[in-house]
Amino acid sequence: MNDIQPLRQWAIGVALCLTLTHSPLGTSQAYADSVPLQQALTQQLSKMEAYRLPITEFYQLRDGQPAWQTARAVESLVAALNSLETDGLTPDDYHADTLLDEFQRSQAESEAAQATFDIKATRSLLLALDHLERGKVNPREIEPQWNTPRPERGYSLLRVVHAVDDRVIDNAIALARPSSPEYQQLRDALKQHYQLVNLGSVPYLAARDESLRPGDEDDDVSVLRQRLACGAKLIYKWLTAVLIP
Repeated sequence: MNDIQPLRQWAIGVALCLTLTHSPLGTSQAYADSVPLQQALTQQLSKMEAYRLPITEFYQLRDGQPAWQTARAVESLVAALNSLETDGLTPDDYHADTLLDEFQRSQAESEAAQATFDIKATRSLLLALDHLERGKVNPREIEPQWNTPRPERGYSLLRVVHAVDDRVIDNAIALARPSSPEYQQLRDALKQHYQLVNLGSVPYLAARDESLRPGDEDDDVSVLRQRLACGAKLIYKWLTAVLIP
């Protein structure tokens, strides 16, 4: 009898676990609440026109689940987009300045609004990755005789999805960022430029009614000299970073 009692308890426990796992009663409320949002997302994706960014593929890899429905997720995206400034990109081009506000508004609205925001946030990330890896400008749109095609996407979209799931969007950015030493040298030079700009140690020239001329002894001559010296130092650092391995 004593040997049968533990076995019976174990069997009851297993049965209870199976019931909670497979029964509708065991479905988490969070998942149940996400179903209308997932349906709205699927509906909007089905109506999207063909777009050069792999937005639909992104959600297919997520089994149709939304990606940007928590403040933490959106904050991680915004932080990653803002970091692109040191790559010569403009974070506001990817709505880094408005995404958090748009997220908060969408949360107070319908599932359709939340799905619209989710797709917009995904587009911001994928557009940033595209610009980072392939450049913002298609050379053939500027020079029709340009013979070299733009590079195809080389990063793994699946790894981007994993980075989004883990809330480490910087890892997704790193997948698309060029890895050549020359590119890193350019990034370092740009960082130095921003450091000098943020110092604010060199005053700006005030507006003048007349131009400065050789031989002038105006106070603005001293300011101009400081700015020229700072600019020359910056150019020297940039050339050193680019030309000297």
